[in-house]
Amino acid sequence: MLEGTIVEFKREFNEKVINTMLAFLNTEGGTLYLGLSDDGSVYGLEGDVDLEAIRLWQHANTYTR
Repeated sequence: MLEGTIVEFKREFNEKVINTMLAFLNTEGGTLYLGLSDDGSVYGLEGDVDLEAIRLWQHANTYTR
């Protein structure tokens, strides 16, 4: 799988993830994969994945209100 207009890979959770989410929300949508580098190499996520999901949801909720 490669990145494209509706598929994006992010190695870690950071401000770029939020920008990508907002871009998807303002267009036709897309799929965001966390824990992958731009070439699709798997790096995974450190720490508690559930906690990262909650953090992601909180940030998305903040920016979409």
